[in-house]
Amino acid sequence: MIAPYYVRLACLLLAAFFLVQLVLACAARGLLPAVLRAAEKVPPAAAANLLFLLGVAPAGLSALAVLGLCVPAYLWLEPAVEHEAVGWVCGVAALLGCALLAESGVRAARACLATARRMRELRQAGREMVLRQERAWIVDCERPLLGVIGILAPRLVVSRAVLEALPAEQFDLAVRHEAAHQRAGDNLKRLLLLAAPGRLPLAGAWRELSQRWSGYAERAADARAVEGPPERSVALAEGLVRLARLGSAPATGAALYTPLTQDPNQLSARVEWLLRPPGAQAETPAWWRAGGVALGALGLLLAAGLPQALRAVHELLEKLLALNFFYDLW
Repeated sequence: MIAPYYVRLACLLLAAFFLVQLVLACAARGLLPAVLRAAEKVPPAAAANLLFLLGVAPAGLSALAVLGLCVPAYLWLEPAVEHEAVGWVCGVAALLGCALLAESGVRAARACLATARRMRELRQAGREMVLRQERAWIVDCERPLLGVIGILAPRLVVSRAVLEALPAEQFDLAVRHEAAHQRAGDNLKRLLLLAAPGRLPLAGAWRELSQRWSGYAERAADARAVEGPPERSVALAEGLVRLARLGSAPATGAALYTPLTQDPNQLSARVEWLLRPPGAQAETPAWWRAGGVALGALGLLLAAGLPQALRAVHELLEKLLALNFFYDLW
């Protein structure tokens, strides 16, 4: 296919994004079991952050490589040839990259639209008031509903069933739990994990990782809520069990919603974690700091060798652009 200058650039960027994303996503899939084992040995907040980074790193690093290396290399070193042939390998990879991005955009848009629709319904059906210094919507509902919905202006949602079922101390801890989700930006993280592309279009994204992240995010919010006297852990555990006995919460129809009792299957694990002995708390390993320093040093080395890196990237882009048959790789 003969294509003009900027069409070739678009094809190369999409193709490069797909290929880098494919490699990094496969590597992340391979690392997932080891990361899950490591997550059990660190505090829940660190475990949640680790899983979140693993889920968004392939797409983030792919976008960084495309925007930070491929675009400058092409614009700097590619001669201004008006028309040039694009190989079918590059064309197919560009289509797959476009499909990955479109699929991610559709998932994110559907979640945002469903959340906005649900927030409008709650605003109309609920009554706004301040609970424990948090602005909340009080909804007339006989089933337990307590959580945070939204991203830009997340709002606490509480049903009257929860207000009537929980004693003051347990309700205060539940509100502290949801406030911890707000401060951590967990609904935004949920959206990014939902939108993170997988290895191939229509092959599924990070479902297992998202579920495990959700579990650690709940534990992290529990830990922030019960900071202080050890009796708070017992009170929050009792509140979780009390709400579970009321039944499951009504469906929200929105993905960007973090309820107090999100997954009944996680309830026993959360209660056991809250009631663990005081000396059983995990500590962040010392090698995490060393890993951060090593990544920073690697970034400095790459920045120092940027001109040579751009020339190497341009050569790879030229080979990708002209690639037509698999034996051309050899």
